Amino acid sequence: MKNLFKSIIFISLFIFLYYGFSYILLPKDNMKDFGLFKTAQYEILGEKKDSIDVVILGDSLVYSSIIPMEIYNEYGFTTFDCAEPAFILPDAYAYYKVALESQHPKVAILGGNLFFRNSRKRKSYVKFERTIKKIMPLLNYHNNWKNILFDNIGLLSIQKGYRLNKTIKPSKSKMYMEKNEKTYNMIPENLEYLEKFIELTREYNTKLIVVGFPSQNAWNYQKDKLFQDLSKKLDFEYINLNKFDLGINWKVDTKDNGEHLNFYGARKASSFLGSYLNNLGILEDHRNDKEYKLWNVAYERYLEQTQKN
Repeated sequence: MKNLFKSIIFISLFIFLYYGFSYILLPKDNMKDFGLFKTAQYEILGEKKDSIDVVILGDSLVYSSIIPMEIYNEYGFTTFDCAEPAFILPDAYAYYKVALESQHPKVAILGGNLFFRNSRKRKSYVKFERTIKKIMPLLNYHNNWKNILFDNIGLLSIQKGYRLNKTIKPSKSKMYMEKNEKTYNMIPENLEYLEKFIELTREYNTKLIVVGFPSQNAWNYQKDKLFQDLSKKLDFEYINLNKFDLGINWKVDTKDNGEHLNFYGARKASSFLGSYLNNLGILEDHRNDKEYKLWNVAYERYLEQTQKN
């Protein structure tokens, strides 16, 4: 009985300290609007409200391909990777709503690979994952504590959603974008979600761009052709980075035999995307803006991290 009482006291104390710590660290403005659990669950809520110019939503191709700090250093645009591995559309759409509501970005980028995944096959795993997120919100706030910057407003991300990886596992040259007669049909449920993404983007008066991110294994001519047709039918902008000369060398710029880019390849993709965004002529340079001084601090920390690894 005495041991049981001690266990109850210990658990109660742990819960009190854990959630008290969460409350102290998480951004107060966003916690007020979205609550403790949402603020901990969605990393973008660690950013000051209406401070992100470009929200980039997608799966692992997003957080492996685009480095927000590189774009900020070159152009002064604030971008954020809202991405999860094998992201299923219901969860991605929920994140998208939170991102648009908290940031009102001028541009929203969707990773096209999101729409070629069967969400139903991962439902049981996702339910378990959601339960863990609800029980332990602070642990889910970021997958790497080295990427956290502490400030008086709470936790801030240094990498802005990007996941640094310098591993080199080369891939052989593949003609994965070669024209052929094959076709690719999107699951009806996924097409419905694409339409929901488009509708929500228009509600926030945000420019939508769907992007095919570099991947020899996850992208091909059929997917590109399908999105070309859908972009005309549903009236949204689409670009396929696999069709541009980004300077990517698949012998050294991939971490897993052509599936994802590594740090070296991501720098090249980020440079191209930054230039593309710059040519839109609708984004502002924040590098000398005092309101964005923490981005300059984050960039210095980012450089330290990339030079260490």
